[in-house]
Amino acid sequence: MIQRNRHIWIILLCAYVAAVAALCFMKPDSLPEVKPDFWGIPIDKAVHFMMFFPFPIIAYGSFRPESDRMTVKVAVLLLLYGVGMSLAIGTEHIQGRLGYRSEDIHDFYADLIGMSCSAIFTLIYILVKKR
Repeated sequence: MIQRNRHIWIILLCAYVAAVAALCFMKPDSLPEVKPDFWGIPIDKAVHFMMFFPFPIIAYGSFRPESDRMTVKVAVLLLLYGVGMSLAIGTEHIQGRLGYRSEDIHDFYADLIGMSCSAIFTLIYILVKKR
């Protein structure tokens, strides 16, 4: 049962990464027109927050360790957070190389904030589940 569940998480992770790549690299004219801000926050930054929020949860579900040791679980979560950071900076770097997108360090910050919130929730889940 655990293996089958893990396969579902891995399929979800692949679909998630594909969706993020599609959103990050599609031409802006194919995106819908939206209001420029959401409660004073630029909508672009809110979208980046929401795009990267699920990453730690989905990645941990895909690669959660079999070990019961808390240090191993936290280390895996931190490693996956680092992978998410690489994904976020990589997408921004590639966008900077495309002629129709731009590289924006503030988008990267929004990605990190989204992943940080999600990683904290995942850490709380790990701690609560341990007890």
